[in-house]
Amino acid sequence: MSALMDVMFRPMLTVFVLTAIATAVAMLLPPARGLVPLALLLDSVPFGGVVAATVIATIRLRRVPLPPIRLLIAVYGYFAGALVGTLGLTHLVAVLIVSIDRARQHQFVYSFHFYSLVLLGMLLIAAGLMAAIESVRLARGHRAAWRVSLSVWTTILAINLPLVSLQGFAVLFSVLAAVELLLLVSMRRRFDVKSAGDT
Repeated sequence: MSALMDVMFRPMLTVFVLTAIATAVAMLLPPARGLVPLALLLDSVPFGGVVAATVIATIRLRRVPLPPIRLLIAVYGYFAGALVGTLGLTHLVAVLIVSIDRARQHQFVYSFHFYSLVLLGMLLIAAGLMAAIESVRLARGHRAAWRVSLSVWTTILAINLPLVSLQGFAVLFSVLAAVELLLLVSMRRRFDVKSAGDT
């Protein structure tokens, strides 16, 4: 099982590295019209990388016989978690590059705003990674994975719901979390999870 987790984690780690590089290059490019195609290409790296990593994960998960509904939930959880983590990394890299640029101009001020933006990026990365990793265990039918996934996606929703009026990405993350939570609740009986009233 740990070998499968390692194999599933490597594509995501690759996506994270490529995303960090692409975001840094995109942020450092001068705003010139001739560079628009390059900027669009760099902006597509996070989503394209997550799609590629999800395809690799799906191929590897299909090597083992799984009920189709578990495969669907696992693949969606992997995709959504990887997307949350990757876009969280994009956010974090962009915040840090803007801050470094301000520091070079002697305009950087450490503030609660800067701290909260960095913290948001780190929380999204951690929660997205946990969601993607737990999706593999969820595919195998582990009861503990169901509980952890429920907690992680509830956390992702709680982090992003208050940000919906401030940031567009929060809408996307809230929708991804709500869909995953609906899928998890619909699968509760398949994981032998009993509610407090079912004693």
